[in-house]
Amino acid sequence: MLIFTFLSSDPGAMAREIREAVRHRNASSRSKKPRYDANPSSTPEQNPGGMDSDSRGPVTPLPSSITSRLSLEVYEHIIDDLHTDSEGQSPSQLSVCSLVCRAWLAPSRRRLFASVNLRPEFVAFLRASSHAYDTIVPHIRELGVGGGWLHHDRSDFSSTMLFMTDLVKLRALNLEAWSWSYLSTSTASKLLRGEGPAFRVLTALDLKYIQFPSLSALATLISAFVRLKTLAFDNVTWETSDDAMPLAPPFVSSLTKLHVVACSNEVLISWLFADALGDPIVKLKLRSLSLPDILPNEAGNIDRLVSSTSSSLEHLDVGFMGHSTDDAPVILKLAEKIDLSPHTQLCSLHVHQIVLYQFPGTPPHSSQSSPAVNLPTTWLASLLSTIRSAHFSRLTLSIWLGEERQLDSLDWDGFVRIVSNERFASLTQVEFRVRGLGKAMNDVVKGWISDRMSGWARVTECLQITFG
Repeated sequence: MLIFTFLSSDPGAMAREIREAVRHRNASSRSKKPRYDANPSSTPEQNPGGMDSDSRGPVTPLPSSITSRLSLEVYEHIIDDLHTDSEGQSPSQLSVCSLVCRAWLAPSRRRLFASVNLRPEFVAFLRASSHAYDTIVPHIRELGVGGGWLHHDRSDFSSTMLFMTDLVKLRALNLEAWSWSYLSTSTASKLLRGEGPAFRVLTALDLKYIQFPSLSALATLISAFVRLKTLAFDNVTWETSDDAMPLAPPFVSSLTKLHVVACSNEVLISWLFADALGDPIVKLKLRSLSLPDILPNEAGNIDRLVSSTSSSLEHLDVGFMGHSTDDAPVILKLAEKIDLSPHTQLCSLHVHQIVLYQFPGTPPHSSQSSPAVNLPTTWLASLLSTIRSAHFSRLTLSIWLGEERQLDSLDWDGFVRIVSNERFASLTQVEFRVRGLGKAMNDVVKGWISDRMSGWARVTECLQITFG
């Protein structure tokens, strides 16, 4: 039996004593058999009453006469300290915590199973044990349903999706790498009807690499999650589009975060924000908007979407994908239509797709002169010059770079003038995220950029270079 004698009334000190006791127990036991490991679906619950046994005999929980002396808040503090210990921040640490006493089971499992990757084996494990179901399922707040579903797994996939819809405490759902065709007809119908408590409580939905049979099916499924505040699309496609655009979902007025990458920006934005785009009086509550790969031919509603978030937007990710210098005038025209001056809450801007090497290459020009009008980066200064927020503190530029002379396709004099303006007094970080060169070039690249930004008094303290 594992018994603790608390020598200190300080919860942090108690946690350290417990940590040492747990380590001593683990070291002295011939075999360590926690009740469940980091993959609980592979380990059956040996004792639904609360404890497992090891080779030294049965292990029983501490009696309530001992555990009742400490309040639940103290348990929480101790377990938090154990879990965040720099030496043992792992699921196994929480598994050991659950072996101390029954009172520690719920706090431990609340942390251990807060985020779960749902697989058929785990679903079967939970359904086979009422004790496991009762002590694990209520703590699942974030769920991932990943890929790797072969043809013979499709019946399991439908069962897994139906299990997901019954989770009453679910707040975040990540669906990745599957096709609508994996679902049985009955399961697909239930999803489209929004049957299950998860549809009424979920607030964050992240879709990655998923193919829907139609835009209508995509819109119907997402609209069934009536309380969404965060929505992300990454490589989401559909086979057919309807003649009429689906109705906007009911949660648009409360949506605070939207991320769209490698999708049809124009279609998704037109569907989601039909009311806001058609009425300039309608204002959205988006605090974070990420559109990192806008194509020139799908940028029609971007400026109207950005303008409809003027009272709330704090973080903006934007990028324009120009395939050649011929796209530069189109992108410049679009960037000039995006006015960030009304966005008084804007804290950060991340500009993507700044491709400094072109095929065929563009002739280098002096950093002391203005860049040619057809350079793909001309729009950058136009966008930055409209920022007026007193809260603006972070600027990130993602650039593709192969050699130093390609940096001269940026208007560095214009860039320095902008960040040196008193309107940017709150700016504390300018980060260049470099692709095309390795991390070993960090000091060299920082030197290249520092030299070109030497006219900015705060370049040394604010400039950061990252790679990848």
